[in-house]
Amino acid sequence: LSNHCGMYITLLYLFVKLLNIINVFSQLAILNGFLGPEYTWWGVEILNDLLNGRQWEDSGHFPRVTMCDVTIRAFGNIQTWSVQCVLVMNMFNEKIFLFLWWWFCLVGVLTTLNFLYWLTISVCSSSSYSFIRLVFRVEG
Repeated sequence: LSNHCGMYITLLYLFVKLLNIINVFSQLAILNGFLGPEYTWWGVEILNDLLNGRQWEDSGHFPRVTMCDVTIRAFGNIQTWSVQCVLVMNMFNEKIFLFLWWWFCLVGVLTTLNFLYWLTISVCSSSSYSFIRLVFRVEG
């Protein structure tokens, strides 16, 4: 019973790690869907734009300038003007989403590597015993 319990806990631990991998890559897919269908590798495209000398202002991934209709009341008359508005918040949003995109990629890769490491340790009995010896520092 104790061998089966140990295997059950190990499999449960690996299952939770697999759920973490699914979670990270699902969040990355949701973020890509939020940014638009034309950006499959959005973070890579932004980085490519920066490496090719295309500045943040020219990339166009998040609009920074738009046309706004402003209503002004002057001397009893209501006049509507179309003016150019700067969307300063989009400059910050783009940097925040770029950080999140790369963060999800980093966490996804590291979690996958960690899962493969624990899978190898759990499956190979010789590495399991050497791992236990290393953890408990038992010579034998």
